[in-house]
Amino acid sequence: MRDLLSTKSTYSMTSREFFDVLWEKVYLNEDFKILENEKNFKTHVLETSKEFIVYADIPGVDKQDLTITYENNFLVIAIKRAETNAKSDTTLFNERYYGETRRMFYVPDIKIETIRYTLEKGELALSLQKNLKKSD
Repeated sequence: MRDLLSTKSTYSMTSREFFDVLWEKVYLNEDFKILENEKNFKTHVLETSKEFIVYADIPGVDKQDLTITYENNFLVIAIKRAETNAKSDTTLFNERYYGETRRMFYVPDIKIETIRYTLEKGELALSLQKNLKKSD
């Protein structure tokens, strides 16, 4: 890995060299892995007149490794992925994330008792019914 403060000035680098250094320093540096947002799973949140629907892509997660909570108008989806490789295996390349992560969504005024979910083929689907108050 090259050092940005090497003897060659960034002004005398070709654009290819500059972006190679930038790639190495930001993307490949372990200190900056948070920029990749690799732990967070992808979601899609919809709102209809009667409910909120949340879809989350969580491949490889079983129901027992999934926690769904709702408190103070926040929906929290937490997952835990366990590493599956045997200790004797040698990893050559790994882009998978193992461990715990969560996503939090502000979802106001829902009927907690109506929260329903399904987990099929790595997709979580949550239905959150709105608490529809009738006006006088």
